[in-house]
Amino acid sequence: LVEYGIGHGFGIDELLVTSPNVAATARFPGRPWIVTALALLLLGLSLFALDRPSRRGWRLADGCALGAGVIAIGGFLGHLIEGSVADHADVYVTMALPTTFAVLLLALGLLTARPHSGLIGDVLQLRRGAAAQPRLWVVGLGAALSLVGYSASLAWAQAANERVMAGWVIRSYELKDSLTELRSSLQDVEDGARGYVIGGDPAYLERFQTGVKNAADQPRRLLQLVGDDQQKARLAALNPLIAQRIALSRHIVELRQNSGFEVAREAVVEGSGKRVMDQIRAVVADLQARQNVLLSQRASAAQREAATVAVLIIATTAVGSATLLVVFLLVLRENRFRRAAEARLDHFFAGSLDLLCITGMDGYFKRLNPAFSLLLGYSEEELLARPLFDFVHPNDRASTLAEAEKLRKGVPLNSFENRYRCKDGSYKWLAWKSQPDVPEGLRYATARDVTEHKCTEAELRRSRDQLQSLFESLPGLYLILTPELKIVTASDAYLEATMLKREDVVGRGLFEVFPDNPGDSAATGVSNLRASLERVRETRAPDTMAIQK
Repeated sequence: LVEYGIGHGFGIDELLVTSPNVAATARFPGRPWIVTALALLLLGLSLFALDRPSRRGWRLADGCALGAGVIAIGGFLGHLIEGSVADHADVYVTMALPTTFAVLLLALGLLTARPHSGLIGDVLQLRRGAAAQPRLWVVGLGAALSLVGYSASLAWAQAANERVMAGWVIRSYELKDSLTELRSSLQDVEDGARGYVIGGDPAYLERFQTGVKNAADQPRRLLQLVGDDQQKARLAALNPLIAQRIALSRHIVELRQNSGFEVAREAVVEGSGKRVMDQIRAVVADLQARQNVLLSQRASAAQREAATVAVLIIATTAVGSATLLVVFLLVLRENRFRRAAEARLDHFFAGSLDLLCITGMDGYFKRLNPAFSLLLGYSEEELLARPLFDFVHPNDRASTLAEAEKLRKGVPLNSFENRYRCKDGSYKWLAWKSQPDVPEGLRYATARDVTEHKCTEAELRRSRDQLQSLFESLPGLYLILTPELKIVTASDAYLEATMLKREDVVGRGLFEVFPDNPGDSAATGVSNLRASLERVRETRAPDTMAIQK
């Protein structure tokens, strides 16, 4: 393609195609057609993108394979129009026939290489009754437009061929007329020369000179009218015969002028001029016959092409229209699926007890379910008309803004709580989860009312604090342990008796705080206490141990 674009050959193709007669074009011997080069480039790009895991790679592979297939189909139809004698000179042929089948096979293989993804996957999904993918619409629309465009190009090419054929007919008649004029001019040369020889009247010389002049000009015009190499070769052979005939006529005229009637008459009777003239008539007749054959061949080829093109125009137009109809039906079907999906989504939104919403990166609600209005007391229009930060408690706005910034960067929100103002002025605690859609500029969020849970937690904390204060102020010596014998708390009297501080014992092991006296080998406090605690843990009943030492 680069060689075609810059008009220069690098000799790469000649490494494989050495004969100048093989796949030769007018400008680049040994090159494939430019359309073939484009098809091979598309196939290469499709192969390159075939194993890409992303959807973009699938689309590139399918799109390039489809483009190569369309080019190959166009080339095959060109051969169908032109018949078995198609070559580079034919206007409809764009690719060699073996290459056409190879490209079609490769394109089909690439399209079916991944049966569960790409266009084939979409088609199979469509057969299973699922919704159609939008790329099927695009492919169908592109195919329909390609068929219609190809039909229009066929009509344009046929009209151009008819103009060319009309030009050939006109040139054939002009060629016949020119050949007739050539014979007439040579006849004037011959008659003028003979008339002068016989009668000696200089008036015959005027006819002779006019014939010579016209006969000398006719070959140039004939060369412009013939386009066949065989005709050009015959025309080249005619030129010396014309010159020879003129020279013989001029010679007898000069003999009549210089040597008299008898000498000139003998030159005429000798017959050299007649023999040359017979050769000229034979060549002229051959040129006319060859022109008639060419005209007949082109007329029959034009008739065959016109019949085939007419059928193809009707067929491609019908298939393109049918494809457009299928795309239209797919769109209607997809709209039905979409409406059903939207209805299910509406039912889900309306029936959910949780708060569901879609917000924009601009800080406004885009869609809300009725649970918002039931909880906060605002109408849906009021919630949609104001920025969501207007409803957030002033003390929670900084943290809410920080989480919104994370969502803007694409970081999901898994757990976050803030307070929303109700229409009556009270506040509700909401626990949020949100998933951002950065390309679309949206956030999908769910929330749950945890106000009662928050109140319960606060009440429990107050109760626990009161109970702990009550326990710690008891006059007895009390200690609370976990099942792992970690100290949870102790009464003030216990701490005073043991001369410890609460922060020094809470969270530590019992025997870490109260070990046996290392200076008394007979101490039994730890073992007795451990045995008593084990009995309590196993029997879940009170136990009294011996006095510790």
